[in-house]
Amino acid sequence: MRSFVQFDGEGDAANARPRAIGGHPAVVVTELCRRKTPGNPYADREGYVPFGKLVDYSAGRSNGCTSWSTSDSERILALVKNKPTTLYIYPESTDIVAITRAVKAGRSPSRAGLYWNASCLKEILSPNFWPRETLEPVLVQYKKDHPLPPPQPAPICK
Repeated sequence: MRSFVQFDGEGDAANARPRAIGGHPAVVVTELCRRKTPGNPYADREGYVPFGKLVDYSAGRSNGCTSWSTSDSERILALVKNKPTTLYIYPESTDIVAITRAVKAGRSPSRAGLYWNASCLKEILSPNFWPRETLEPVLVQYKKDHPLPPPQPAPICK
């Protein structure tokens, strides 16, 4: 379990809630197994508790969500707790198209009055907006070609 700030989104990001896009601490549990610990409040009916290694990936990338370091997460979660909050993170398609046009024309985005993270722009060269009509069929086909395996309990710890 980890804290999660659910984004509602609007415009191009209006599907944030159904896609479960939000913000959370940049940590994940790996090497998950179940350890017999009867009496533990987190134990299941058989007395097993999930056990694993907590990995901090705050220097890496998330799979679509905004993720923060543990210390930043504590501050952010305290700020937004029970308070509707506005947060602008994802650019609109028009912003992405404007950056792409500026880059292709050889103009500096900042001089054109546009913002895009400079180190990101250096890495990707130019952003690309994928409209829903283009991307959604690809995602649907991917899900058909790669169905999720049936859920199974984590193995027993050795």
